[in-house]
Amino acid sequence: MMLKGFSIYGLFGEYDYNITLSGGHVTFIHSLNGYGKSTVMRLISDILRGNIEDVKNVYFKRMDLKFDDGTSLIVENTGESPLIQMQKNEIEEEISVKELKKIMNVLYICPDRSVAFSSGRLVPALGTYVKNLAFKLDGAQGNNRLKRPSKEGWKDLSDADIEFRSKDLKAKLDFIKRAKIEPDMPAGYRFPPSRFEIMERRQD
Repeated sequence: MMLKGFSIYGLFGEYDYNITLSGGHVTFIHSLNGYGKSTVMRLISDILRGNIEDVKNVYFKRMDLKFDDGTSLIVENTGESPLIQMQKNEIEEEISVKELKKIMNVLYICPDRSVAFSSGRLVPALGTYVKNLAFKLDGAQGNNRLKRPSKEGWKDLSDADIEFRSKDLKAKLDFIKRAKIEPDMPAGYRFPPSRFEIMERRQD
């Protein structure tokens, strides 16, 4: 699932923005200083990471995060605590902070563009994140064995839910293959499984 755009209303009590992102490419957002660019980016990160206290401290009325699967995450910040809902097919359902954190992994790169180390040395923030990412990718390439997931939570899922999650995971696996990372699939298993295979091997 990818973020394809967002809208925010009442930022700082006066600004409304509707931004469409360039799917698969870099989107440049530019304006004069003081119009909320950094605030909006940090707010999106805080929402998706479940940092509700930080979200609550930003003055805005509502923010909609729109994803490529047709769902929208709606955050209303008009009460004592933000109201967070997922919307699909025009049906809205309130979600918890725990569920919020599972929607998407995000990485927020600070706008200061520099990071101070204990030695007092300043280095470019983007370069630091790139090195950390390269280190993680190298580790992933050497550790491609799949781990058996915990059965907690899965036993309550329907066959249709498991089929949907399997297809979603397959799309993510196909994406990371571009970095030459391919999991070592167990012999005798096909992924994603068909609905029949899910029924037959649900206890595996």
